[in-house]
Amino acid sequence: VFQLYKSLSTIKYIIRYIEQKEKENYPRLHALIEDVKVYPYITEAIERIINKQGKIKDNASPELKRIKADILVKSSSVSRQINSILKRKKDEGIIDKDATASIRDGRLVIPVEASKKRSLHGIVHDESSSGKTVFIEPSEIVELNNDIKELELAERREIIKILIAFTQSIRPYVEELEKSYDFLGTVDFIRAKARFAMQIEAVKPTLQSSPELFWKIARHPL
Repeated sequence: VFQLYKSLSTIKYIIRYIEQKEKENYPRLHALIEDVKVYPYITEAIERIINKQGKIKDNASPELKRIKADILVKSSSVSRQINSILKRKKDEGIIDKDATASIRDGRLVIPVEASKKRSLHGIVHDESSSGKTVFIEPSEIVELNNDIKELELAERREIIKILIAFTQSIRPYVEELEKSYDFLGTVDFIRAKARFAMQIEAVKPTLQSSPELFWKIARHPL
């Protein structure tokens, strides 16, 4: 969708650029844009669901906005609880003073020495390569993490729903979009020829009906 948005914006700018040029001087370029249609509806529809980085907006739909807000609330709660547990266990000498929470399998966990893992109730998700450290998800936040996981799955389903709805909405414009992309390819080819001509310092030949060939200060382009 983001690539579609960028290419349609490019097509719109090319058309605007050609329209600003005198038709008498560039009749063929003006003829190229006669049948090209750019529907503002499509780019506006994309802008409603995609941000400038090409990601789905949090408010792309009311349901997605609600899910995102719930994830934020629960994530903040998990963060507060994990920090509280970290401080308490550090004070008890169960975990290192410089230990920090990390992510394992999408869950917030606390690194604990393998010999002290019984001192922290929870689920072991991973261990270090040496086996000396285990990563435990405290039992106090398991339910919250489960809620967040369910919300993330709901978020994914809602995003798919949004993208399907958008795709269906632009389906009637497919034929015109294909013509627009043909136009973009033609302009790209014209530009490539112009850049190549400049690179080899080419000149436009003067054509005449008689069978003559006259090379003036000619040189091999390579």
